[in-house]
Amino acid sequence: MNRRIIVLTASMATLLAAGAVAPMWTRDVRISPDGKTIAFTYKGDIYSVDVNGGRATRLTSQPSLEWAPVWSPDGTKIAFASDRNGGSDVYIMDATGGTATRLTYHSAAETPMAFTPDGLNVVFSEGQLREIGHWENGEQNGLFEAWTDKGVLVDHGIFKDGERDGETVQYWPDTGKLKVKAQYRAGKLNGLVEQYYPSGTVQLKHMYADHQLHGEALDYFENGQLRSSVNFEHGKQSGPFKLFSDDGQLLEEGMLKNGLRHGPFTVYFPQTGKPARQGTYKMNEYDGELTTWRPDGMKVVQTYKNGVANGWQKNYNSQGALMGEIMMKNGRATGEFRAYDSRGNIVQEGTHE
Repeated sequence: MNRRIIVLTASMATLLAAGAVAPMWTRDVRISPDGKTIAFTYKGDIYSVDVNGGRATRLTSQPSLEWAPVWSPDGTKIAFASDRNGGSDVYIMDATGGTATRLTYHSAAETPMAFTPDGLNVVFSEGQLREIGHWENGEQNGLFEAWTDKGVLVDHGIFKDGERDGETVQYWPDTGKLKVKAQYRAGKLNGLVEQYYPSGTVQLKHMYADHQLHGEALDYFENGQLRSSVNFEHGKQSGPFKLFSDDGQLLEEGMLKNGLRHGPFTVYFPQTGKPARQGTYKMNEYDGELTTWRPDGMKVVQTYKNGVANGWQKNYNSQGALMGEIMMKNGRATGEFRAYDSRGNIVQEGTHE
């Protein structure tokens, strides 16, 4: 059953006739679920009184302001707003008064509106949002949902002991389209996380374990084309990766280890898809033979160790024939060179000053 708090003007008249309060100070009149008791705000405190009139009982006595009492469905609790800790937050207490438990800690102003039927969820507003928060022992437990002032659902999640636990789904506030879908365990991301562009197309699909990226991470362009595919191990990039252009062309592929390039790789020309550079990394440094192509097909082959060029740098024409060599030492040309004819014979060699 959908329960709502109703302000009864007839009950207000009963209070005034009994002389319990002055009309200029009375507000937020709320009748209990059994129809026997009225809760109301008077001069910054919460009071209750029998619907038939009589002496009102003061339920709060803080120097702060309290207002907006809301009955729980069973009539045993009252939620209310208070600024006793600075901002406007939601508290809950026994219907007979006593120590109140703070339920919300948001920076924006919050005011209780109603309880859901189970008596444990408090519906309250935060700025332009309306939220359902299931609370037990001062911590969120169970369903949590938030809407914009226009009624658009923006957050749906499950909490346990004050932390997100289970599936969380969030939506774009202006359109209501899916924004994020994630799996949590004890407040930490665990499992698949999906994020979407405002247009509705998928932006990323990442796997998490214990709040760290772990497994395949896919990122997409807004047109739906895959942007990158990267593997993670405990938060660090490790394993194969691929990068793509927005038209689906493979731009680079290689291997990573602990966030560093490590292993064979190939970079491609975006216009043709042909290799532009190919070699091997060792902990982010070139290591071994590196081949670099020009768009016209000519290529240069150089040997590296720990990121430094050493040995003969070989230059080939577009037909693959060796044209010349330059000696490199510690990343610098020594001046020594060789030139070859189309048959592969040395036609000139020497040293440049």
